[in-house]
Amino acid sequence: MSVEAVSRSFLSFPREWILKKPSSFRNLCRDGIRLKGELITVIHRPSGDRPFRVGFSTRKNLAGAVGRNRARRLMREAVRLHQHEIRKDIELLLIWHGPVGKRRFADAEQEIMGLLRRGGLLV
Repeated sequence: MSVEAVSRSFLSFPREWILKKPSSFRNLCRDGIRLKGELITVIHRPSGDRPFRVGFSTRKNLAGAVGRNRARRLMREAVRLHQHEIRKDIELLLIWHGPVGKRRFADAEQEIMGLLRRGGLLV
């Protein structure tokens, strides 16, 4: 289903889907399975009886605050647009570790979808 065919209301990204607590990030890093790409690492684990959750992170030494925010924004938008293709029985953590520079949204989207496909995390 193309993004154009999906109405805007179906592409909302509920706040309860976002991981926020540092302990959630630590637990996911400790217990999760890693899939590393050129720019992004995806860490995932089954969510059990908890709802679908996703977290976005960057390395501190990646770039200035503007670059780190841009990297998180690109990852969040890729997940938001493809949320209907991602399994809902998992917890995800996406970590941007490559250079931000002049990376476009298409680069982030392609890498994330490739990693999710490689990990069998798509519906």
